[in-house]
Amino acid sequence: MRGRVWYLVMALLFSAPGFVWAQGASINGRIVDQTGGVLPGTSVTATHIATGTSRETVTNSEGLYSLPALQVGRYQVQASLAGFQTAVTENVDVIVGAATTVNFALKTTGVEETITVTGAAPLINVTSSELKHVTRAEQIQGVPLLARDFTGLVTLTPGVRTSVPPRHRRRDKAPCPLVVPRRV
Repeated sequence: MRGRVWYLVMALLFSAPGFVWAQGASINGRIVDQTGGVLPGTSVTATHIATGTSRETVTNSEGLYSLPALQVGRYQVQASLAGFQTAVTENVDVIVGAATTVNFALKTTGVEETITVTGAAPLINVTSSELKHVTRAEQIQGVPLLARDFTGLVTLTPGVRTSVPPRHRRRDKAPCPLVVPRRV
């Protein structure tokens, strides 16, 4: 009986939803005015484009905000404060285990206006030297793989190369090439 209980506990533990172990994704940033002065009390809203769900927060006394534990996907981030133009940044990619930074510089206005920025440039992570890359399904489908070997997808990550090209590997050797980061 004790063995059955142990197996039941283990089965429940391993069948729990994946979000229990998922790494958090977040959006954070700083909001300032045209002169660089911080804007406390600014309302920041992040809307998940695919689902339409939104999260809202307010900047602290240093003009900083954070929206932790977000669902992975693309977001529209909006910052608004009375007496300033509303600023919107669209197509902000939020990926697993990453903190995406979206800063705003709001302009003063007498009339309410909305500024929309479309197509954000890829962000560079200056806080860590680790290599990570998210390969989307469209990229995988569009890449021809030599010898139908999935390990060729590793080379899509910037800064990574294989020690032996897949087409020159011998079948009697190790099935997976060593991955060696490129020196830049």
